Amino acid sequence: MECAGAADGCGWSGVAAEQAAHEASCPAAVRLRLMVSSSTIELLQHDAPPSCEEVEQMGVVAAVAALLAHVAVARVAEEACQRLTALCLDEGNKEPAVEAGALEAVVAAMQAHEQVAGVQQHGCRALSNVCGGTDAAAPARNQRAVAAGALTAVEAAMQAHPQV
Repeated sequence: MECAGAADGCGWSGVAAEQAAHEASCPAAVRLRLMVSSSTIELLQHDAPPSCEEVEQMGVVAAVAALLAHVAVARVAEEACQRLTALCLDEGNKEPAVEAGALEAVVAAMQAHEQVAGVQQHGCRALSNVCGGTDAAAPARNQRAVAAGALTAVEAAMQAHPQV
């Protein structure tokens, strides 16, 4: 396999099982993910926030894009985190979620809505489901979550909502 950032100058190639771990920290692959996410977010920001029913029907990439585009809307933040929690029970959705920016989006939602227990609860669950697993890419997902500020966000959630 070749790195997704090959066109941007990355010379890595290796076995498929190691690709996700490499791309999680590869500057060229990260730039590519951010460019794709930015263009999707730009398109969505001009739209009204999606309804609860629309969020429930979204796939991984759409749920992350909706969360990033409408992070200031508590209802969307809660629904999108809940949707990501459900979708990332499936091992096959973890890497696409990370590539779409789910870890950063969930942390941003938790930071934006510190006093909304539902956002905090579903945000913690989403982080757990995205990061969890025993596959080769799990350590890279965990490192990326730490870099995104997930530990601080989870700690703040636990302190703000000990009853949840």
